[in-house]
Amino acid sequence: MNDQTSAVTLPDSPPHIAVFGLDESRKAHASVFGQADADLARKAASLMGLHVLQLDRPEHHIAAQKLPKGRVFASGKAFVPFVKRALYDELCGFGGVNPNEVVLPQREANNADAVKDISETAPLILNYPEDWTRIRPGSVVLAIDQPEDGWCDAVVTETQPDGLHILIWRDYSDYPPFARHTHELALLHPQAQQSEEAGQ
Repeated sequence: MNDQTSAVTLPDSPPHIAVFGLDESRKAHASVFGQADADLARKAASLMGLHVLQLDRPEHHIAAQKLPKGRVFASGKAFVPFVKRALYDELCGFGGVNPNEVVLPQREANNADAVKDISETAPLILNYPEDWTRIRPGSVVLAIDQPEDGWCDAVVTETQPDGLHILIWRDYSDYPPFARHTHELALLHPQAQQSEEAGQ
């Protein structure tokens, strides 16, 4: 549900639309966008196989207050974070959407292209940063998908000036890339790389 190119910086505005959908692993994503970037967000939703809800009723705005803010990227896709399933189901009810519907074909193609782009442009050399300031492409860190799943190894594929990192799950390469800020990541023990090399 995330892209790997620079984000379009637009002025903040009150929530105008919500973008939501399930990814290939049936995990719920949703975010809100202001009027300033609503048109771009609608195009991104169409490209990514997501649903759009116009926030024009009081109950919509109540739900919108619980949603994270999305970001539109220059490539035309968007950052739409994970949300709790109950909130996602509520959005589906507002939009008359089947909560179990997953639109796969185009997103699968997009994800394959993203993985291809990463592998063809610059092979990642894995590294184990000793502090957060040393996180860079190729850094192996820990991230959480769902709280009940705990921390898992992830590899940074891109870092952005605002502290947002694009990552892929190290052991789940078929999952789409995702984004996390530095404060949402954890570092592996300094001896992790030595232990891995000893096991090879």
